[in-house]
Amino acid sequence: MSAFSIRDAPFGQLCRLALSPRVFRYPDEQEGFEYQPAEETLPEAPTPEENSDSTDTNADVEKAAPVPSPGQSKSGYQTVGWYSDGDPENPQVWSLAKKTITFTQICLLTFAVYCGSAIITPAQPVFVEVFGVGVQGSSLALSMYVLGYGLLGGPVLATGGASAADILSFPKIPYGLTFWGCATLAGPALGPLLSGFSAPLSSWRWSMYELLMFCGFTWILLFFFLPETNADFILLKRAKRLRKSTGNQSLRSDSEIKQGNIHFLSLLGGYLTTPFLVTLRDPSVAFINIYTGLIYGIFYSYFESFPIVYTQIHGFSTGIMGTIFLSVVVACFFGAGSYLALVKFHYEPYTYNNGIGSPEHRLLPGVVAALIAPCGILIFAWTSRDWISWVVPTIGIVLYMACVFVITMCIFIYLPISYPRYAASLFAANSFLRSALACGAIHFSQPLFNNLAWLTVEPGTYWLEETPGKY
Repeated sequence: MSAFSIRDAPFGQLCRLALSPRVFRYPDEQEGFEYQPAEETLPEAPTPEENSDSTDTNADVEKAAPVPSPGQSKSGYQTVGWYSDGDPENPQVWSLAKKTITFTQICLLTFAVYCGSAIITPAQPVFVEVFGVGVQGSSLALSMYVLGYGLLGGPVLATGGASAADILSFPKIPYGLTFWGCATLAGPALGPLLSGFSAPLSSWRWSMYELLMFCGFTWILLFFFLPETNADFILLKRAKRLRKSTGNQSLRSDSEIKQGNIHFLSLLGGYLTTPFLVTLRDPSVAFINIYTGLIYGIFYSYFESFPIVYTQIHGFSTGIMGTIFLSVVVACFFGAGSYLALVKFHYEPYTYNNGIGSPEHRLLPGVVAALIAPCGILIFAWTSRDWISWVVPTIGIVLYMACVFVITMCIFIYLPISYPRYAASLFAANSFLRSALACGAIHFSQPLFNNLAWLTVEPGTYWLEETPGKY
């Protein structure tokens, strides 16, 4: 099995659409292939174990797990599934190399989208001089991007975590989410570093040029090599090919059977409203989304406070100030290391022995992290003085961001376990709310730091007030 799949990437699919299906053929399109449906038998009555909550949850989370061979469904259609347990088109049985390359591309795209949110930050002082706008006006470039996250880049932020569930078994999903989480935090942190030296010396447009070049490279890579990972869509395409080659119009994928009588507009409306309905009807999900918004609001307030602390107080240049954001990468290293160790030695054996278990069990590491995180905020606020070394507030940043990493990983695991059928919708709602709160934080953070001085510890007190409600 090749680790690179041009046929399943957008380039291969466009070639098949524009030229001929004979280009980049699938195994069931090869000469000599014979489709042999399973015997048409009535479905067996589900056993008590199959009706249990634990089994249902496993079935929902491991949505790409192998399904039965083609057989007769209750609706009279023949269900098209995987040809065998080792079907090479099943994302769950891809080789480790193919899974790694595929998910690395998703993480790279996530990094590019998040990097774009902060890459404009070093150019904000230039906006004040060139365009004659105030500080709030110059911050709009960052806040509006955070609010929409590039619009077209938004889907990967909402579905990137769900892609880990497409290709990984449930005990291994935390490993994929950890690397994806590193991309979500490292992107905004490294953006100012990439443009910190070019924007002041040449032109503020260079921050956009750098983003354009990086996103262009990412787009080319994904266009040629990123395959489809959703099992339902893969089987949908297979069913269409088999209907065409065999002439048997009763062949349907499971998703076609379930959604066959649903109007497209009703389906679209359901996908658009589900994230907000679940958030409004479940207080725990609503609180988690607000809590995550507080986390990201404090994080993005750093983009406004760093120039004050490191440029005005400690005399750093714009380029050198951008290197301070490397502390977030260091924090990701400590946070990811501690969380992966916990997954390896506790959660993975626990899952193999006891199943998924209670969703709240996955939040326990976040309890400790949520209590330590305010300490990082207090260290940063209290030690941002010219007579105290710049290293001390930077340590506070590392401490805070390492705790944030652990908390977000716990939340990313908790949400899909609680509502496995609506995992992507919950990620979308969470992304929207945290982006909205972070957008506001960008605008109120600089007046907060300029006018309240030591009272900038207030975000830490808000954090402590909300932490008990989360658990």
